[in-house]
Amino acid sequence: MNLKAQNYLDANIVSYQDCFADVDMNGFMEELDDLENELKEDADGAQHVSHLKKIISWGRLSSILGFVTAVIFPNPISALLISQGKFTRWTTVAHHVLHKGYDGFAETPKSLRSQYFAKGLRRF
Repeated sequence: MNLKAQNYLDANIVSYQDCFADVDMNGFMEELDDLENELKEDADGAQHVSHLKKIISWGRLSSILGFVTAVIFPNPISALLISQGKFTRWTTVAHHVLHKGYDGFAETPKSLRSQYFAKGLRRF
């Protein structure tokens, strides 16, 4: 790095402490904890799990339609549908399940809990 760039960086870097000097961090953390508890109390597990299952169904339907139409003749629509099905499973569903978003609900089936998701044949 040249001297001019280094001088610019040195003059414009603001430390973490300077940015948050006027913030009561303990109070902020208490507010975050209160918000987390409030959201957990208001959460309806059955509704969330039902929504997740609907998303899974749409992903599966997309994949099935993609494979069915690909047999007729290869086309970009088939590829898009197959891709959407995979994308739904491995980003939308897997992201939330693997970050334990559904582990706290009693209604969540074992196959959609972070410890069991995508193990064995369920991976495909």
